[in-house]
Amino acid sequence: MNILKTIKIIFPGIRYGLNKPLLKELDEAIKGDALYLDYSYLYDEKNGFFDKEKAYEFVLSKINFNSLNEYSEIILISKSIGTIFAGKLRQLIKEKYPNLIRIIKYICLTPLDQSICYLEQTDYIAYGTNDKYISEEARNKLKYRFINLNVINGGSHRLEVEENTKEENEKIVKNIVLEALTYLDSSNYME
Repeated sequence: MNILKTIKIIFPGIRYGLNKPLLKELDEAIKGDALYLDYSYLYDEKNGFFDKEKAYEFVLSKINFNSLNEYSEIILISKSIGTIFAGKLRQLIKEKYPNLIRIIKYICLTPLDQSICYLEQTDYIAYGTNDKYISEEARNKLKYRFINLNVINGGSHRLEVEENTKEENEKIVKNIVLEALTYLDSSNYME
């Protein structure tokens, strides 16, 4: 294992890919090798159906667990539906490959209710108060248990505020990136 080697694994949303501002800026700001997972082809827009099981199978097919042993840290970056897959993957690594790596860090953007059970107290989490894809019950769980929580007042599922100008929403993205980088630097001391 190389002590200084990092891999970031990026789990986008169905309609929020690597070309979107937040994932793009996080990818550019965080150094290390990258694995991009794009399962959006499994979304049937006509019927509004997304096969989560096939998407997770796709995720597992792209992960080479043996090559992960080359890294001292894994950074999981997920958005929306990707928060479920990232959480499940982290749980799998911890259960089946406990000696694989030293550190797994997690940047969780707009988690869904189904992903809350996979979150750990020191993860970095961001969501908006106007995000219709997270329940009030899940918000309350996050509010009282997580120390790296960024709640965007008026923020939508895209972490944008409808009333804001483009420049104001760009500031939100920059702030999230800055907080995520601060979390990545400081979380070494929290584990």
